[in-house]
Amino acid sequence: MKRFIAMAVCAVMLFGTLACFGNATKIVPVETYTLGDVNCDGAVNAKDCLVLRKNLAEVEVECEFSSDAADILADASITSGDLLLLRKSLAGIVELSDYETDHTVQRVTIGGNDLSEYVIVIPEWADSEQNINYSAKELRNYVEDACGIWLEIVNEAPEGKRAIRFVDVEEGSPMEEKLEWENYIYEVVNGDLNIYGTYRGNMYAVYDILELYFGYRFYHNDYIWEYTRRCVDIPEGTYEYCELALDFRHCSAGFGGTYADVHYLPRHLNGTQIYRYESSLKYGTLTGPRFINAHSYGYYWRMANGFVNWDTAGVDPSLDAKLYYEKYQSGFQQNELNWNPCFTSDEDYELLFRGLLETIRMIRGRGQIFYPGITSMSFSICDNPTPCTCIDCRKISTNEYFKKDNVYGLGAGGAGCCVYLANRAAKDIVAYYEGRAASEELPYEPDDPNDPYGFSTYYDTTWAHGLPIEDAYPDLKIYTILYDHSAPTAILPEENVIIMYCVNSCNNHYLGSEECKDCYNNLAYKPYDDYFAMKAWGEACKAQGAEMWYWYYPVNYNMKLFDTPNIFNLYYDYIKLVEDCCVTGVYYEGSGTGYLTETLKSHMASIMAVNIKYDEEGNLTYMSFDEYVEAMKEFIYLYYGDGYEEIYQYIVLWHEVGDAAPCFVNNFDRPGDMYDYELCGQYYEEMRGYLTAALEKTADSKQALRIKYLLASCDFMGLSANYNEWCKNGTNKEVYMQRYEEMHKFLLETGYVIYGGDYYKTPTTVDYETNPMVTFYEFGSWRATNEDTWGYEENMYGWGFAGVIS
Repeated sequence: MKRFIAMAVCAVMLFGTLACFGNATKIVPVETYTLGDVNCDGAVNAKDCLVLRKNLAEVEVECEFSSDAADILADASITSGDLLLLRKSLAGIVELSDYETDHTVQRVTIGGNDLSEYVIVIPEWADSEQNINYSAKELRNYVEDACGIWLEIVNEAPEGKRAIRFVDVEEGSPMEEKLEWENYIYEVVNGDLNIYGTYRGNMYAVYDILELYFGYRFYHNDYIWEYTRRCVDIPEGTYEYCELALDFRHCSAGFGGTYADVHYLPRHLNGTQIYRYESSLKYGTLTGPRFINAHSYGYYWRMANGFVNWDTAGVDPSLDAKLYYEKYQSGFQQNELNWNPCFTSDEDYELLFRGLLETIRMIRGRGQIFYPGITSMSFSICDNPTPCTCIDCRKISTNEYFKKDNVYGLGAGGAGCCVYLANRAAKDIVAYYEGRAASEELPYEPDDPNDPYGFSTYYDTTWAHGLPIEDAYPDLKIYTILYDHSAPTAILPEENVIIMYCVNSCNNHYLGSEECKDCYNNLAYKPYDDYFAMKAWGEACKAQGAEMWYWYYPVNYNMKLFDTPNIFNLYYDYIKLVEDCCVTGVYYEGSGTGYLTETLKSHMASIMAVNIKYDEEGNLTYMSFDEYVEAMKEFIYLYYGDGYEEIYQYIVLWHEVGDAAPCFVNNFDRPGDMYDYELCGQYYEEMRGYLTAALEKTADSKQALRIKYLLASCDFMGLSANYNEWCKNGTNKEVYMQRYEEMHKFLLETGYVIYGGDYYKTPTTVDYETNPMVTFYEFGSWRATNEDTWGYEENMYGWGFAGVIS
């Protein structure tokens, strides 16, 4: 990984923007040098001449030295010719601006050959709907923006031209097998840059080349940053192989939207939750469940028992998506929060499986493409963890996974039931796609009065699920989510099953942390045990040839005036998921508000998702923690400005305040459960000082607003923590009141959403006599016991706790 800090020593952010290829995203140049300012002191004068002369004489100098600023001739070398031009510029004989262009990169070479000598070569079959064509155009467009050179795209390099070649990988060849869906190789041989990829690899190779050599940073939907560079060379002998360890990579916040092609795809994210890009080979295909990500039983149930407007006369329903949707709309809708089917009922299963098949027909009618090995369909419980408790289901769930202290299993997860039903669908979907129906006959005879779902009235054997779906692949996977966190025993997933393991036991400590051992009494979950259950599931999936993905919840869901302090956890969690738990996919669920550091966290999640790789010998590799911090600082610099070091130090202290608290769950617990308030009170002034210093270092309004969000959060936490001493006891009341007023005014003016719903809103007036935590959120903790300080309320489990902050 390129070292950012060294590159940005002389950096000053520029905020003039350039349109990026016709959409709303902007390219923001980041100035990393000023031509002639050799010693990086902000001025071009005789001192620069002296430093340059010493450099040429190989005399050590005690200051920064910018080779970009010294390379006035832009020939990738520092010579006496550069010194002469610098001296002439100081004498007013020449203008240094005459040696610059309007582009961020002044010169590009490949193996020492000028980029102007090249064309881009793609296979003849690669039309505009193919990923190779899209990748070639992306490379051409960004290269032209960076250095002003327009590379022609051809099928064969003309005589006298060198090639950037997207190699035509032969179908069925060892190279295609090695590259799979998204691995890539690029190399420079005899001056040509050769790129090897299949459905996504070409695209990822292009974006990595643009970042590494052309200075682009695809870090946001609204703008792309680009570092200024004097000369760039992709040297002869370059060889890069990339095989990502995670097959499924998704971040749900801060990515995607209207301009996912300038953020989500360049970040190498590939989850099907970005629906706009899942149907076309142009974007390289996506991986994951089609149409429904998680809770699908309710949809399939409704799809299968809907009858209104279901007239198939003269219509091929497999091609008429609208007809199927009308059928779905007319079906009976279950309550997703308190219903799941009977897992051992043949009748319920037939209904769910029929709904699955008809949903497939509907989405194929909309133009969805199913790709072998990477496409899956959800077959998952509704959004509640309570399964059926009939005697047959209890035989599966109680013996397998239900909590042994609850004979009926009420409130437990029932993983055995979920995997049992997913396995049944996984077997039947293969038989179905091979033309062998799991059941060629309908479960009831025509007009049978005992038919509870009306199959006999509105279906005949023509529509029994024994008919193949045209062009469907036999290795479609069945995707199911698990809420239960008990280790597997006898019911294990079929090979074409993907288990999405959903656990949110502790958001304070790393996965598997020893610190979680003593937190059993504080949570409804047991995080230390949950981790080892997850490892057992991962090992079981790997042994079965199935996959296990992980639904990751590090986001602050509700109390949005402060952050969940777990940015550093991401580094260790991702590595443990892959290395220890055999996880092959991660769904990172993030906050959509964009306040505080949620955008930074989503970005760092994407960093980790693509920096755990396999080398060509199959060894697992990943970035070091220092590299992770370096990448984090780079984003902070680009997003918050020149005060990035201060912002980073603020984050470090904020994490110390959080680490001093016990285990917590971020979508359940409250502020007093996520922070050590005594430590927060002690660190408040220092933390605030870092933010105000960072604010003073930026003149950009967007950066300033982002820092002010952090400052409002810091004040809310600090004033709450110091309320008793500063305000109630009067030791610092004037400062307390001033900061409270400023924070309150900012929240109202910006329309800051302080809660994940409508229950809590910013108060219209300031109440100095009440702790801010009580004013904004009524009470601050489930666990503390002083009712006089923060108020009192029972939580969802009936525990009665209030908060204390002294």
